[in-house]
Amino acid sequence: MSDRDDIEAVGQWPNIGPKSAAWIVEAGITSLAQLEELGAPYVWQMIKVMRPEVSLVLLYALQGAIDDCHWSEIDSALEAQLRRAVGR
Repeated sequence: MSDRDDIEAVGQWPNIGPKSAAWIVEAGITSLAQLEELGAPYVWQMIKVMRPEVSLVLLYALQGAIDDCHWSEIDSALEAQLRRAVGR
């Protein structure tokens, strides 16, 4: 699969638009199974190293992709847990 195909596939995950999909693929993540295995905090930190401009919304979006829900539906306790996991 080409990077373009990977970006298109990742862009189909919940919460993930084209720019985020490109960043995720740039970090070497090309399947939801990989994201689930590594976890949203780890993948967010991988992307943050390459793209310092990313916000915590991407962290929540990644978790929402794992949980198959919109990032804004993540409860505050899980948001706090995610922030702690990335040192925020």
